This record gives sequence, C-alpha cells and structure tokens, in this order.
Amino acid sequence: MKLMENPFKLLESYTKEDKDIWGGRSAEIEHLYNLSFAANLILVYGTSGVGKTSLIQCGLANKFRRTDWHAVWITRKDDLNQSLTETLSREAGDSPSAPPSPVPEIIRRVYLKHFKPIFLVFDQLEELFIFGSNGEIQAFINIIKEILSSDIQCKIILVVREEYHGHLKTLQDAGLPVFKASVKIEPMNIPEASEAVAKLLDKYNIQTPDADHRACAARIATDCSIEGRVDLANLQVYLFWAWEKAAEKAPPDADIAFTYNILREIGDGRNVLARYLNAVVERVSKGKTGGVWFLLQHFVSRSQTKQPLRLAELQDIDLQTARMWLNELSKSKLVKCGRETDNEVYTLTHDSLVPLISQKKTAASRGRNIHPSVQGNPFKGLPSYEEKDATIFFGRSVILRELLTFFEDKRLLVIVGPSGSGKSSIIKAGIIPTLKTEGYAVFNGEPGTHPMIFGRDLQRRLTNLSGAKALIYIDQFEELSTQASTQESEEFIQLLNDIQNSSDPGLQQLKIILSVRADYEYEFERTLTGWREAKKTIPDLMESAVREIITEPAYLAGLEYKPTYLVDNIVRDVMQSNGTLPLLSYALEQMYIEYEKSGANDGFLTEDHYNAIGGVVDGLRLRASKLYSNSDPETQHTIKM
Repeated sequence: MKLMENPFKLLESYTKEDKDIWGGRSAEIEHLYNLSFAANLILVYGTSGVGKTSLIQCGLANKFRRTDWHAVWITRKDDLNQSLTETLSREAGDSPSAPPSPVPEIIRRVYLKHFKPIFLVFDQLEELFIFGSNGEIQAFINIIKEILSSDIQCKIILVVREEYHGHLKTLQDAGLPVFKASVKIEPMNIPEASEAVAKLLDKYNIQTPDADHRACAARIATDCSIEGRVDLANLQVYLFWAWEKAAEKAPPDADIAFTYNILREIGDGRNVLARYLNAVVERVSKGKTGGVWFLLQHFVSRSQTKQPLRLAELQDIDLQTARMWLNELSKSKLVKCGRETDNEVYTLTHDSLVPLISQKKTAASRGRNIHPSVQGNPFKGLPSYEEKDATIFFGRSVILRELLTFFEDKRLLVIVGPSGSGKSSIIKAGIIPTLKTEGYAVFNGEPGTHPMIFGRDLQRRLTNLSGAKALIYIDQFEELSTQASTQESEEFIQLLNDIQNSSDPGLQQLKIILSVRADYEYEFERTLTGWREAKKTIPDLMESAVREIITEPAYLAGLEYKPTYLVDNIVRDVMQSNGTLPLLSYALEQMYIEYEKSGANDGFLTEDHYNAIGGVVDGLRLRASKLYSNSDPETQHTIKM
C-alpha cells in the first residue's frame, strides 16, 4: 500500500520509538551501554552529523528497560547552568515561582517523581566553549562536581563535536575525569550504512531494481561516501529526496519505487544536502534567492555555529515575508519552530547546514549597505592587517575564537603557519584588539639582528609591571635563526624561559604570543619552555572564509559585485590556485583601484575590473612585470637576481 507521507527522516535524530528503522551502530551502542555501568561521567564525541544524538536517544535508550532509564536533555540556550536548572525544575514538577534549589536536590526530586535512574545528557556542549564566559564554564564545572559527589542515582553524558574535544581539557584540569570513559563516534563505513538503508527499504516496502534491497542500499551508501565513510546528513537527504521524486512519478495506489532513473536523477550523494538546500531556496524565493539566503544568515553565528532566530528581534526583513519564508523552510525540514514564552524561535535542523549557508554569505544577498562605515578602498593589499584594521578584518573568526579560548588559561601562545597564512594579521587585528578591551597593555617587537635590544627593553618594562595585565607579542620569531647570532638567540630564548618560569607576583598576569614560520618551528620546540603545549597551527583558508574576505569589507564600504556570480568566480580562483591571504587581499585592493580609475562611481566592482588586474592568480605577476619593464637596466638586473 502506498505511503501518503514521506517516511524518511530529514536532518532529524532518531528517537527511542525509531528502534525498528535505525541500525548500523551495534558496536558503539554496546560500548556506550557498558560504560554507563562503569562510570558516572561519560563523554561522547564525533564530527558534526555523525549521529551522536541518535546513538544515545535511540540506540542507548533501547538497551535499557523502561524502568532503568530516564533521560533529561539539556542544551545551552543563553546560559547552560540556567538551562540545566530550568529543565530539571520542569521535570520535577516544581512551581515556576518556587525559590531556587541546589541542582543535586532538584535531581533527587526528579528521581523520586519517576523512580528511575537519571541520565543527564548535555547535548551540543561545544556551545559552552563557543559562547560561554569563563564564569559560566567554572559554574558548570562546580555543578558537575556537586552531582558526582552526591549519592543520587544520576549519570552524566557530555556530547560534543570532535573539533572542540581539546576544550574539554579545561574540565579535566579542574578535576573532572572527562576523558576516562569516552566514546568516539566515527562516520559509518559503507557496510554499516548499507545495513541501515536496507532496513529502511524493507520497513517502508520500497520497490528497488531487481527487487534487491541490499544491492540498492549498497549503491546508495556508496554514492554518499567519501573515502569509504558515509555522511549521515547527506544519506538522510538522499533517501528523503528520492522518496519525494518517486512519489511524484508513482501511479495512484502504487508502491514507491527507487528506480535506476530516480537514483540517477538524485546524482552524487556526497553533495546532495547542498543541492537540496539550493533547490528549496530557489522554490521558496520564486527565483529571487538573495532575500532567503540573507534570512538564513541569521541562523549562523560569527563563530560559524548555528544559533536561534527570534522572530521578534528580526529588524532587517519584513516580518510577514520572513514568516512566509520560514514556514516554507520548515515544511522542507530545514528549520524548526519553537516558542520561548510569547516569542517564536526558529532553529536550523542540523549543524551541517551552517557551512553551506556561510558559503552564500555575500554582500549581494543583502543588497547595498546604504550607511557605509568605511570610506575609500576597504581592502588592505599585501601588508598584514594592523590593529587599526580590525573592523575590516574578516575570514578568520573560527580560528580567532579557538585561539582566544585556548589562550585563556595559558601564559604562552605559539602561532605557527607558512609565509602568507595570515599569522600576523590574526594577532594584530584579532587577538590584540580583544585583549586590549580586557585591559592588557601590549609590548611588541621583532628579534631582528640583535634580539637582546628588544630583550633589554622588555626587562625594563617588566620591572615596573606590578601585577598589571600585559602581553608580549614577538613577530617573526624565526629571525632568531635567520638574522641573529647563536649566542644572542640563546640569550633571548633564555630570557623568555625565565619570564615564563618566574614566580614574581608582578608577572602573574603576563602573557606571551610568538608568531613563527612553520619551516623554522623545529629549531625552537626543544629550547623554549612549553613550546609544544602552546603551539597552534593556522589552518588553510576555507571556502566560506574566502567568501567572507571578499564580501564583508566591500559591504562595509557600500560596494557591490556585478554580476553577482563574480564572487563565486573569485572564490573558485582562490581555491583552485591555493592562493594565500596576501594575494587575495592584493587582488581585491587592485580591483578597487581599477574601479576608481574607471570613474564610474556607481558602487559596483565588476568583472571588467577583475579581468583588468589579471585575477588572483596573475595580478601580482602583472605588477612585477610592469615594475621590471619600467625600471632602468641596473634595477632590472637586481630584480632578476
């Protein structure tokens, strides 16, 4: 009998009721089940979309008898500790006007109400480190300690994205054994995913080529795999979309059939989520996609994580239009609606949507900024960004947040990366402005030929520090190897070691940042105290970051790209050429200069301007050629050398 509604989940976790249609995770479930008897604090981590939530609320929940499992799920919202208290109070049936109680006492009331062991599941714990203050983190640590030291029947499960696994060291250092009992969830391999898909095809009586569910399931799993691993978000979208297309073609009362034509129409499963998102936006916007993409930007934080959209706070889109779009996006399972008191609150259904939305973050999608805050050329060019450039420094928000969080409880931070990776810019235009707002004075310099000139100046300054917050920033640390003598280099490194090891109360709020080229780090990792523990490597530019570097300064200056696909072309050129940040910045600077030379004064950076400078790849080469051609013979000889 034909199903009238699509039975496949789309960007949703599986629940306890889905045990008959969820599979492929038996080993991980068994491991997690055994850990729940061996430890009171359990860590579950893995990449976004790997199925962490489903593993717990479907897999683990169904391992227990109904009388042995009562899960309480907590997400951060605005404050994790407040959310924990409010959620537990509701579970206990407390009156909203009741005076606050200690968390262990509320848990005890929850237990007495249900008479089942309590499992506190802190989902998306990474939000504590992304959005939370040091005070919120410390309060959370104290609450967990109170729970673990009490005699109530309560287990705690922390669920976190793998890229934030290192942040848990803060909890470990505070005495919480977060790494003692942990489960890493890897993406499903093809056989595991095939098993899960075959189970669904059987359950929903989907007709398949040659009536072979297992062969069809294996094909779908393989289509959605990258290097033998299957992305579950893409897999869910593939099945959901295949059913939608099959339902359109099926005769009345006929069973749904995943034919070869349907599977070919779906195409490459590795990017099917992106294609589904694009198709929905195209349909919802009736071809004028800019406004819907702009609406979706509101769901993405500056740290490139999902955040809620409160409709009452939306000021830059007509509310009636926004509500209509959100309703259609909700029908397509891309957003979901909830309520906070009297306010409508919308959230993305899955973290995997965030990078796809970020890639569409263009000035064109918002229209022109009619109140520009930047006058003249908004692009920096070849020089690194300075502190004064903080307002036009974009594309590094994720790594900047990671560096600041990493540096919170450390004295030393070593930033490593190849030449042109943007080390100095991140420090000068990102870290230093942030630390200055926290009251840090900054002493900066470079080693140069005689590093102890800077070293002796530091000694004089530190003598008068008297416990104040201060930051030593040493740029181009590799100059100790390339320019300074061995003796002076060793003397300077010893000075830094002495500063780090000092017990002088006047230096207790002193921090040190070093930037060094990656090809020289091996020369210092054994001589400078704490180098390895303090090292952070600057990652390559992601596509979303490149897009932000292109669009955001232009938006601040009241500029637009024309045609709108020009942004995509520039992004493509950068990603294909492995272009560095300085080359991109230089190309954009030269584009603006071409715009000024054209005399158009219409606010459009055009394809003609981009082609005139030779694009990202050839822009610098053309400049060097012009310099050579216009130079005298002696200068030309010097350039050749």
